Amino acid sequence: MIKHIVMWKVAGADEAERTSAALLVKKLFEELRGRIPGMLHIEVGIDYCHFEHSCQAVLYSAFESEEALSAYATHPEHLRVRDLLLWGTHHSPSGRLSRWLKMVRQNTESTTDVPISR
Repeated sequence: MIKHIVMWKVAGADEAERTSAALLVKKLFEELRGRIPGMLHIEVGIDYCHFEHSCQAVLYSAFESEEALSAYATHPEHLRVRDLLLWGTHHSPSGRLSRWLKMVRQNTESTTDVPISR
């Protein structure tokens, strides 16, 4: 089994905007449950501590093999979610792209994407 963990530190004008952005990440990724061959588990946790160093969303997923994780990276459903978040085809309730989406594109060091095996 391969475990895949991704952490997002999102931007926002206030805690409510950051929480809203993190909840969007959670909703979109958890909608992938049951749609990706070889994905055994997926969940997204939301920060409730609100420490300065905290990430607002953490994805935890498990795959049956390294091949399944590689296939997930290019799976059309995963790419759809990625594009919604990175390129803004999904808009915030105010009708404009959330600022944190732009931050993710510009500051890739704020995003950690590390497969952890076995």
